[in-house]
Formats: sequence, structure tokens, C-alpha cells
Amino acid sequence: MLKIKSKSILTGRNMRASSLMLAAVTAAVLMGAVPSFTEFIPAEITGMLWLKAALNVAAPLIAVAALYPLRAGSEAWFLCGASGREPSALQVVFWYKPSKAIKSIEMRFSLLARKLLWAAVFLAPGISVVSGALYMMMTEGISVKLLAASVAGGGISFLVGLVFYLLMVQRYFLSYAMLARNPGKSAGQAVRQSVEAMNGSCAGTLLFRLSFMPWFLLCLAVFPIIYVWPYYKQSCSCLKYELCRNYSLAEKEREKERQLSETAYETVAASETPQQ
Repeated sequence: MLKIKSKSILTGRNMRASSLMLAAVTAAVLMGAVPSFTEFIPAEITGMLWLKAALNVAAPLIAVAALYPLRAGSEAWFLCGASGREPSALQVVFWYKPSKAIKSIEMRFSLLARKLLWAAVFLAPGISVVSGALYMMMTEGISVKLLAASVAGGGISFLVGLVFYLLMVQRYFLSYAMLARNPGKSAGQAVRQSVEAMNGSCAGTLLFRLSFMPWFLLCLAVFPIIYVWPYYKQSCSCLKYELCRNYSLAEKEREKERQLSETAYETVAASETPQQ
């Protein structure tokens, strides 16, 4: 049902959605090509060496300033469509304000640090076993049986770790959505709310996202990525909208129960107060 909803949302908006992907790809390609262009600057000319160094330093900084707010803006754009409202380019431009751009950059690096940590926990053991066995084979020598056992054991450990890693990082699935819904939040608050809201939904979310793998594989031969990417992003945004709405309803229920508990406690305390 979420996929059917996303298709109806994209009706008449597919080109605008695709332009977000094209803008990100174009910016990434241009910034990535800067170091290659600097090779044509002759270092023998006075000051050119400093110019090359400045360009090589400025390119990744400009890429970060261009791409990370676009990531937050595109999230807000797709989430607006999922909520039933008309997406606007202003929702993307909004995240290029200095304070919001800094927040989007903070969010990106915050999620990257968390994902790297979980990768070290779940993926590093398997990689270490396989790498150690291959290193010993190339240097000190190792028996065929021990090599096969090490590679097989490390490979199994890596695959099992990959499953747990993918499940664990789903906890951050709603981070950008939480930030888009309330731009006043800090990146840390948005991540914490995402973790709370995703409790019990990580496995279902992972399966939902993996269901798009055949679509992306077909992009190699049949369907253009410019069609599949908006479909995938809008479908994920529809899922995020439902998860965020369920989380908000649960929060309101918990707040109502807390207020009722406080009222009941105050009533009991007042009735037990001795009359003067």
C-alpha cells in the first residue's frame, strides 16, 4: 500500500523529484573533478602551488556545504508529499540557511560516526580473520586447510555481522525525518527520537528497503535510475511518515497517562492531608 501511495504522489512530480538526484550527482561530480583539473595548473609558476593546494582543500568543503543541506532538503520535500501536502522547492532552499546547513552537516557526521562504530563492532571481526589468513599466506605461509577454514569462518562471521549491522543502523532511519518535522531540534535530539520510534520496527523497515533491490538491479538493463530513485525515496518517506505519526500518537498517549497519574496522585495526596 505504501508503494501504491508513493506512485500516486509522484504523479506529475517525478521530474521534480528526479532533479533533486541530478543536482546531488552533478555537485558531487563537479567537486570530485576539481583535483583532476588542478593537475593541469603548472606548479612552476609563482603562486600556482598555493592555488592548487587551496582548490584541493576547498573542493571537499564546498561539496559538504552543497550536498548535506540538499540531503536534508530532499528529505523534507519527499516527506511533505507523504503527508499529503504539495512539495515546494522552498523546503529544499530552507536547509541552505547557515544555521540549518550547519545542523544538516552535524546530522550527517553524527550518523556516519554511529554507523562506523557499529561497522567496527559487527563487521571488523570477520574482516580481520580473513585479512589475517591472507596476510599469513602471502608472508609466512599457511596450510590449505587452515586457510580454507579461516576464510570460511571469517566469511560466515562477516555475513552474520552484516545482518546485525543492517538491522542496527535502521535505528537511524527516521533521523532526517524527525529533523525535517521539527527543524528546531538538534541533530542529537532527532537521532534519539529516531531510535525510540524505531523500537520494534527495524526488521520490517530493513525488509521493506530490501524489497527494492530487484528494481535497482533492473536499472542495469531496463529501468532508468532516474525513475527508480524517486520511487524508492518517496516510498521510504511514506513509511517514515507512518512511523513518525505512530510515534507521535504513542507520545501523546504516554503524556496523557502521565498527566492522569499526576492528577490521581495529587487527588490522593490532597485527600490524605489532615484537616486543620
